[in-house]
Amino acid sequence: MASKESVTGIIQEAQVNTSHGGEKKTYKKANEHYGNTPRAVVSQYIFRYERCVEKRCRKETTAGIVVRPLSVNDLHERGQVDLVDMQTMREGSYRFILHYMEYMTKFHVIRSLKSKRAAEVANELLFIFLDIGAPHILQSDNGREFTAAVIQELAALWPEFVLVNGRPRHPQSQGCIES
Repeated sequence: MASKESVTGIIQEAQVNTSHGGEKKTYKKANEHYGNTPRAVVSQYIFRYERCVEKRCRKETTAGIVVRPLSVNDLHERGQVDLVDMQTMREGSYRFILHYMEYMTKFHVIRSLKSKRAAEVANELLFIFLDIGAPHILQSDNGREFTAAVIQELAALWPEFVLVNGRPRHPQSQGCIES
C-alpha cells in the first residue's frame, strides 16, 4: 500500500518505466506494485507533467495532412469541378450546384442543376467551356458520376482533354475548390 506522500513518486517511477506511455499505461504500471493508486491522481500528474505536456502539444501541431499546391503555368491547364448537393435547401426544382474553377486565375463559375445526371452535368460543362475555354485537365472528386458516357463524349470534343478523378468524398484531393 502506498502512502499519500509517496503516491507522486510512485506515479513518476511508473511513468518513467512506461517510457512516458500515457495515463492508462502509467496507471496500470503503478497498480502492479501498489494497489491503492487513484486514477484521478495519475490523470492529474500526467496532465501537469512537463514532458507529457510537450509531447501532447507536439502531437497536436504535427497532426494533419500536408497538401502540396498544384503548379499551374498556363491558362486553362487545369480546371476543377465539384457537385454540391443542396437537396435539403433546394430552390424550386434545382437540387444541385455545379461549381467549376479555372485553377490558374481562380475564376469560379456556378450553375444550378435539377439533377446530377451525366447528361445535364456534361451539358452545363460544355456551356462553361464554350464561354471561357476548356481545360487541358479536368479534376473532380465526384467519382463514377463523371465517368459516364456523356462525359466521355465531352472529352471526345477535345482530344487533349484529360479527366482526373479524385477519391470520392475526399476534399483534400480536390485542392482549393473545396476551401
